[in-house]
Formats: sequence, C-alpha cells, structure tokens
Amino acid sequence: MIDQKFFRDIPRRITDKGDMIIAADQMADTAFIVERGTAENIQTGKVFGPNSLLLPLEMLALEKYRSQIVASTPCAVICCPRHILQNNLAREDRLTWPLSRSLAGDIMRRLGVTAA
Repeated sequence: MIDQKFFRDIPRRITDKGDMIIAADQMADTAFIVERGTAENIQTGKVFGPNSLLLPLEMLALEKYRSQIVASTPCAVICCPRHILQNNLAREDRLTWPLSRSLAGDIMRRLGVTAA
C-alpha cells in the first residue's frame, strides 16, 4: 500500500478544463493520479475524480497509452514516473510489480487489446 507521504515530492501538473492529461500514443512511463478536480476518458465517457489512478491497465500492460483523458474541470494531477511506483511497490514485495503487469496484460488481452 502506498501512503500519502509517498506523493508529497512527486511532481504535479495543474490543468484547465479541456486540457489533455493523457494523449493516445503517449508513452505509458508515467502514472497519472487525479489529486483535485475531475477528468474524463474521451473514448468511454468515464469520469474520474480525486484519488483516481488514470488508466492503470494501460500504464501497467502497454508501452503507450491508447486512450485519451481530458480535464473536465481544473485539475491537479500527480505525475509519478513508472519506475518510482515500481520501486516503491517492490519494497513491500519483489513480486508485486511483475505480477501486477502480468495481470494487467492478461486483462488487456481478454479485452482484445494487443501490446503492439
């Protein structure tokens, strides 16, 4: 489990309504977490509020994001480099990261999404 202190020194991005938070074909090397405000998945219409990890399956399973997330309201978004998240999870158990990526990849395959 990651506690709030972990995020204290992670960079934030402040967005206006309508700003792109995640673009399709953007490298999935950063985990984006809505700290304040709301965001929307352009493809599905799903809305994300505070404390939402955006597109976790895509971040874990793919090299590039496929979906697009736009700020529905002004947002503060935590932009955590994937390697920092990976290192933090590995401190608790070395298998957490590879198992998470494997499960995410399996779910994506079942949804018909290929890594290519």
